[in-house]
This record gives sequence, C-alpha cells and structure tokens, in this order.
Amino acid sequence: MKLKLGTKESLRREHAFHPNIILFWLRHRLYLSDRRFMGFKRNTLFWVFPMGKQEITYPVRNLVSVNVYTKFYFFRFVIGCFLLFASLILLESALTNAFIVLGLALFPLLHCFVSRLEVSPSNGDRQIIDVNILERQELQNFANEVNIVIAEYE
Repeated sequence: MKLKLGTKESLRREHAFHPNIILFWLRHRLYLSDRRFMGFKRNTLFWVFPMGKQEITYPVRNLVSVNVYTKFYFFRFVIGCFLLFASLILLESALTNAFIVLGLALFPLLHCFVSRLEVSPSNGDRQIIDVNILERQELQNFANEVNIVIAEYE
C-alpha cells in the first residue's frame, strides 16, 4: 500500500500490528504523520477469515486522545473452553476429529484477551482496533507518540 502524504506533511511513525496470534500474516497498518493519523484495519469473519480492510483517517486537529487498554472477551473464552473439553472427550473415540476440534478451540482461546487501541476524535465517533496481547507495549508506544503529536499540534 503506497501512502500518499501532503506537500508539507512528513511521516513520523508507522507500524504493523497483528490482530491475531495464529493468523500472523494479517496486519493492521497504522501511520502517523505530523498532520494526520491514518491506518488500515483488517476485517475478519469469526476472527479467522479475512474479509477486507477498513481505512481510518483523522486529521490531528480533530483527535482528542488515543488510549490503550486490555479487554477480556468472556464469550470467546467460553466457546474456546467448550471446544477444548469437546476435543478431550473425542480423544477416546475419534483421534482425528479431536485434533480438528482442538484446532478450532485454539482460535477463540488465543483471541479472548486482546489489547485495544481506542482513537477518540472530537465528533465522538471512536474507532477501536484490537491487537493481540503480545504487542501491547508496541501499541502503547505508538499511542504515546500519537498523543505527543496531538499535544504539539497548535
């Protein structure tokens, strides 16, 4: 993806974050210039199948804040535990089916605890980007850089 910048605009930071631990080839790409916050957020079906991407663009003057926090999805955890117990029950009778169900259990279990980047513009329509928990520190550093640019913009 070729990023187009304005004539007096310079890129300060860019980073690619992974939304899922297992599907490492899917990435959310985020860019920060001295005038805009831009990015591409991957859309997935059932946290597995890629279904396109959503473009995010905000001028820095319209941003209020960028926050990072962690979220636990209880429903994903319950589905993953249910599939995990089902695979353990299937171990006695059908070994290949047990491994298939175990593979299906890993997706919701590994994606039930995520880091979230919340972009809050002045109009109140916030964007939330989920990133795997292993990249929380990089996400926090990116959010700190965005907040510095927001504070410097006058």
